[in-house]
Amino acid sequence: MNGKDVRVKVLYWAQAREAAGVSSEMMLVRPPADLPTLMEQILELHPKLAGLKQSIKLAINGEICGKETKLNDGDEVALLPPVAGG
Repeated sequence: MNGKDVRVKVLYWAQAREAAGVSSEMMLVRPPADLPTLMEQILELHPKLAGLKQSIKLAINGEICGKETKLNDGDEVALLPPVAGG
């Protein structure tokens, strides 16, 4: 495990964008640079997202990923809230 921050682009969709107040932003993810660490940092910046935390899916570079996934420099992470429809 290295102790290096990883730079990623975070994309916010639908309710996540409304709660965060931005559509995207660059973030430096502190070690261990995985999805739980990224979510912790996102919630520190955007506490209004806490209500969506359990239902948000995360995609890295267009693919839905599990929580254990490590991040790499240049990754694009999308927060995908559940889609309501009828």
